Amino acid sequence: MKTVNAYSYIIIGLAIRLFRNLDGDVSKSFVLDHLEQLEISLKSAGLNVSLHSLSLLDKTKAKIVAIEENKSIGKDLANDFRDIFRSIENTTFSESSLQKIYVTAQLRFNTTCLDEKPELLFADGVYKALSALARADVRDACHCLLFGQATACAFHILRATEDTLRQYYYAKKKAKRLKNPMWGPMVSELRTLQRKNIPEGFLNSLDHIRQTYRNPTQHPEARYDLQSAQDVFGLCIDVINQMHRTVDKEQHPPKPIK
Repeated sequence: MKTVNAYSYIIIGLAIRLFRNLDGDVSKSFVLDHLEQLEISLKSAGLNVSLHSLSLLDKTKAKIVAIEENKSIGKDLANDFRDIFRSIENTTFSESSLQKIYVTAQLRFNTTCLDEKPELLFADGVYKALSALARADVRDACHCLLFGQATACAFHILRATEDTLRQYYYAKKKAKRLKNPMWGPMVSELRTLQRKNIPEGFLNSLDHIRQTYRNPTQHPEARYDLQSAQDVFGLCIDVINQMHRTVDKEQHPPKPIK
């Protein structure tokens, strides 16, 4: 998946219009700077055919490069640019007609976080502390939510939560662990532990997620819409944060107030 800023397309259109109406009084640096910006924008937008068509300018560009600094390009080179950009413009119009832009739905979660920075959806240090498997599932859940794949989002965030619960269970239960730690039995055993700094409300939240979301999601007929997927997504982020907090408090207890 590649994210393209829509502004790149605006820059492309403005630059092509500029070169289609280029004046001979403009400076060498003006032309070269805007040409470089056009190349960057075409590459960013994935318009590779149009990018390649800029090679038509090679000879004219070489003549402009040879001009002294702070000198205008002159009428003849400006005419050459306008003529060549007529062909480049046609290429860009044809290629861009094959491109599609997908607009994501309005979501409760920041789209930049979902696309690029999932760690910002969690409390400080939580995402980094997750296992590699859980981080991968969180990233997949974020992308699925961003692009409207609601059922897949729920599936991945629940996987990440269960893996994190397993790591949490191992941190709390040091001996006589379950041979096959599953969600329900792990929570049941956590309830029996004494003086382990495990809030009852947190365990109730884990049971709620398991009964309401995790178990039904395993069935092929289960389907989520974007609203229900965001519900479970938010709940899972909350309990993952809580697991990190209670383990962190146990390993780094707060200092007493003097």
